[in-house]
Amino acid sequence: MLRLIITCEHGGNHIPAAYTDLFDGKEELLQTHRGYDPGASELLDTLSTVADKSFKATTSRLLIELNRSINHKELFSEVTKPLPDAEKRRL
Repeated sequence: MLRLIITCEHGGNHIPAAYTDLFDGKEELLQTHRGYDPGASELLDTLSTVADKSFKATTSRLLIELNRSINHKELFSEVTKPLPDAEKRRL
């Protein structure tokens, strides 16, 4: 039996409270395509009606890029790249 799983890695631009200080002054950036994929969340909501499972991330890709491998050079944005290694592992 075929099963359909749909994921949405860039469904929002939320920044968890622990990291909001990093994004002070970057509110406008969070509203751009660099912060999330506008419309992706709504598209997932529509398509999830035909899927067996769906998963949506609402945290901004500027915190961590969820569709990159753990060792990808662009896993972290210019905002989070300077974080200590221990903090990056936590993310």
